[in-house]
Amino acid sequence: MCTVLTNGSAYQPGFASPNKKHAKATAATVVLQAMGLVPKDLMANATCFRSASQLVTRKCPTPKPPG
Repeated sequence: MCTVLTNGSAYQPGFASPNKKHAKATAATVVLQAMGLVPKDLMANATCFRSASQLVTRKCPTPKPPG
């Protein structure tokens, strides 16, 4: 899991990621969702990637709000 600090607040997704690149992307998405720049349902309907060569389509868990 990856945590992002923005303006003194810590944000992190509510689920573990399969790799570092995915962890960074999902943590950044959580911050953008908190700012209202990305729809909240984006992660719930997203395609999850295990690796660049193995694509797995499934519903991702909804991230937990910070705090």
